[in-house]
Amino acid sequence: MPDKHVSTYDKMGHEIRRDQYKHDGILSDKYVVAYDGAGNRTVESHEYKDGRRTRSSRTVSTFDIAGKKTAEMLYLDGNLSHKMTWKYDDKGNLLEDIRYGPDGSPSEKSTFIYDQFDSYGNWGKATVSEIKKQGKSDFVRTMSMQRRITYQE
Repeated sequence: MPDKHVSTYDKMGHEIRRDQYKHDGILSDKYVVAYDGAGNRTVESHEYKDGRRTRSSRTVSTFDIAGKKTAEMLYLDGNLSHKMTWKYDDKGNLLEDIRYGPDGSPSEKSTFIYDQFDSYGNWGKATVSEIKKQGKSDFVRTMSMQRRITYQE
């Protein structure tokens, strides 16, 4: 837990840098963030000490015109750890998310089917199918999700 942190903000009020210091005043963590013109967080970099070694992570995200995240890549110490992609329908409902390993092959996939909508167009029932690679076999699961939205008059 840091003793002190110093943040810098852009003119839109977004935090663009945060430095965290230990109780002895030594910098322990540095975060740098970039945003696109719509205010979406597109890059987040983090440098930190792991014992005597400086480590880093970097997350790069892309968004569609509606501001929905469509892809995210995580790099650890400069190497791609994984990539995630998301697809949406024309109403902004999530249709699919896929996680890829560092070699580019899919390791997890979720597919969403919306079975029921209320009078406002919000889904009330959905079926989610998941596939996760586990060694040479796949773990497959299907779930049904229900939600009820109460609207204020």
